[in-house]
Amino acid sequence: ESGPDMAIARQKHVAARAPRNESVLVADSNSAEFYVPQKNEFVSAVEGSEGSSITIGSLNSDGSLKGSKTYRLP
Repeated sequence: ESGPDMAIARQKHVAARAPRNESVLVADSNSAEFYVPQKNEFVSAVEGSEGSSITIGSLNSDGSLKGSKTYRLP
């Protein structure tokens, strides 16, 4: 049995499991969504740091921080 479809196809993205939460954030610099295994579905990730959240960052080739985004956990 296959799982649910993502909202858009993903390539060159990062996936990170949220602490104390089974959700998995799948994101790049332009879009993000969470996989929620308890519901077996993908939901849109909303930017913001209110409540529980997860922050991801991207690095330049020299290791310096290129940018970061914070998403509220579903």
